[in-house]
Amino acid sequence: MYRQVKEELEKDDVQGCKNAVGTGVAPDKSNAGAGPNHDGTGTAQHGCASEETKTSATSPKGRLQPIIAATQAVRLTFSQFFVSWSGVLTVVFTGLPPELLQMKAQIDQELPYLQTLKPENPGSKWPKVSLAALRDGKRLSFEQLLKLKRICRDSSKALANERQLLVDKLSVVLFASCSLEETLSISNVPLLLPSSDSTPTDVELRNVEKVMDEFALDRLEQYWFYASKDGNSISHYRNPKLGATLVHFLQDFPQPLRAFRAAVDAELPDMYDWFRESALHVTIRALS
Repeated sequence: MYRQVKEELEKDDVQGCKNAVGTGVAPDKSNAGAGPNHDGTGTAQHGCASEETKTSATSPKGRLQPIIAATQAVRLTFSQFFVSWSGVLTVVFTGLPPELLQMKAQIDQELPYLQTLKPENPGSKWPKVSLAALRDGKRLSFEQLLKLKRICRDSSKALANERQLLVDKLSVVLFASCSLEETLSISNVPLLLPSSDSTPTDVELRNVEKVMDEFALDRLEQYWFYASKDGNSISHYRNPKLGATLVHFLQDFPQPLRAFRAAVDAELPDMYDWFRESALHVTIRALS
């Protein structure tokens, strides 16, 4: 599936370059000067690629791009800090607005080359940013989970005053690691402005709250089984793995997230590795 998505994007990008050459129209460089990409190279990705650099400069033209580009920009509201399965630390949003849910449904229904895609991973059905993973060989004790519960509760209070996250573009990413700290290609697609004032539906709010309820204090002993499971330590996220995904990258690192990181490191030293700020993202939908 990764190869299908990659070939689709490359084919459209090459055809776009041929059309530009044949008509005398300059290739689209709307991303020029947009700043460093998210693979840590600081190289802007725009225009028509040479054969040598084509893989790192593909753009999501064709069938996927129009669906994304026709979606209105939205704002996500921060909800709380949360310890996910295997001890992964996250910051969670209240839910996805209808515009993004409709876009995801359209992607599932209308893209033939995604028909063999497995059902959406439950992890992208509740919007969040994964912040850190346990170091290899580390496992949370129940006492440590209690500490994290307290830190999450106290740190979440500051999120109430944090401005909403503007989602004004989405990125189609061909990645070389699940953390997106290593990527092969990042193609940004702007969303329609001005941003919508819509909020998550009651159903969407309840779906996210249902996940958060698993971390409730009176259920913490049962939840410890999942929070201490093996499988998603830092090597899971940083080991080489190819894939494709649709995400929104954070443009900055809000102060409440910095305070949360400092609190965790103070209470649980040498337990967590934090993902690079430039790679932090909200996963909208896996594409492979």
